[in-house]
Amino acid sequence: MYPLTNSNMRPFIKIISLFTLLYLITGCTKDFLNENLESGSFTLGLSNIYVSPDWQSSNYLFKLPSVNEVDYEIVSKPSWLEIGSNNGHLSDSIAIVQCSATRHPDFEAVGIYTEFMTVKADGQNYKVPVAYITEGNPTAQVQTTLTLSYSNYSTLALSIRNSGEGILLWGITSMPDWLVIDTAQVESNAFYISPNASYSLPLRYNLDEVYTASLTGAIVLSTNDKEHPSITINVTADLGTPQLTIYTSTINFSFTETSEIINFYNYGNGILVWEFKDIPEWLTITPSSGMFFPYTYGSNVIFSCDRTKLLPGQNSAIVNLKTNDSFYPSYSIKVIANAPGISENIHAVDGNIIDAVFNKNTNTLYYVTSSPNKFIAYDVMKRNVQDEILLSKSPTSLAISEDWTRAAVGHNGFISAINLSGNTVTTVYTLNYSVNDIAWAENDWFCYTQNGESVFGLHWINTADGTLYDDPNQYDLDGKSIVKKVPTSHIS
Repeated sequence: MYPLTNSNMRPFIKIISLFTLLYLITGCTKDFLNENLESGSFTLGLSNIYVSPDWQSSNYLFKLPSVNEVDYEIVSKPSWLEIGSNNGHLSDSIAIVQCSATRHPDFEAVGIYTEFMTVKADGQNYKVPVAYITEGNPTAQVQTTLTLSYSNYSTLALSIRNSGEGILLWGITSMPDWLVIDTAQVESNAFYISPNASYSLPLRYNLDEVYTASLTGAIVLSTNDKEHPSITINVTADLGTPQLTIYTSTINFSFTETSEIINFYNYGNGILVWEFKDIPEWLTITPSSGMFFPYTYGSNVIFSCDRTKLLPGQNSAIVNLKTNDSFYPSYSIKVIANAPGISENIHAVDGNIIDAVFNKNTNTLYYVTSSPNKFIAYDVMKRNVQDEILLSKSPTSLAISEDWTRAAVGHNGFISAINLSGNTVTTVYTLNYSVNDIAWAENDWFCYTQNGESVFGLHWINTADGTLYDDPNQYDLDGKSIVKKVPTSHIS
């Protein structure tokens, strides 16, 4: 957000960020600042009210903390500050006020003179800093051409120097769409430069506007240099041919992790401009954007999970890494984080669940446990146990027929046949090996796989009479094979 201005306001004021005055105060040297900022016990507000008697009246902003929609009154101010109206309204903590300055005989020397005005709002007084500026005669020195190239490994920046006898105030009137100020790196006192000092304005490429490797444009700089109120810098850039290299496709924070680190690289002969997009509220990526010079091993990028913002259950998002690599302009990373479920939906289980089958028609969850060894039918809607059956051995697997009338439980050396109509174990069949997995086939037939280190075939059992059958292709499966039947299909 920028200060409101009218057509008579000096153009450089338009680009100075909102509420920078407090930073001007702390940034000025003693030679160019008259401090009068003892706020006492009052709460401190913020403002961008810095005025000069040489400027015409214009609109400025101030902000009061912890105040939203409320009327205000300016109850006191410096004698040199002219206010359009002492009363107004704060919207979203911000007020617009028209200000100008009258000449003050004590402020003739070049400098920034800071004082407070007192604003009353919602029954409380706030001290809001304001500044009187005596500009002097600054001289802006800026290069008129700026060439950016992938072969130049220097920092992306524009150097601005003040060689005059005054305070140089400056700002950007316009710049190419593909180039922006790197606000994260801008210093607090960046928009004024003391005599015989300079500032290097950090820039960065705007990825959304970088469509080609060769770019051209112009930066127009506005200043309070009376001889050079507007300076044009012609800019060209050659980004070359960057190449994104990344191996991470999934990040899983599971139930406890809060931080994960990834790396990616630029293996091309060009500048790789990158930025992460579509970041969910519960995820922070640091840094979230940047650029890599040619053949650069990227620094650590930290993914941080704010677990207080996770929803119960599994949270997942697709984060997209956007780049100016023409072959990989977008790369997707799946991010997963789990949080405990809603407590009312959590049912404590006695024992360790080994296997489970869900009947969505009756909302019944069938599962088998070890320690204790049980077969249990649980109503997920009523949240109670309908039936439970004690098992003679620890289970390894569970299968239920599609008509939900019969079940088979695999064990180490046994298979238990269960009649679900009566919820009883009808028969326990002895085997000479352990069952790894089991599935219903048709009628009373179940098929199962054998656990072990060797390779085996598929086994069959009729739970009505105990008939066993071994698949002739006895070496097709290993000892960890899982068997599943396609629902409603027939076994041939």
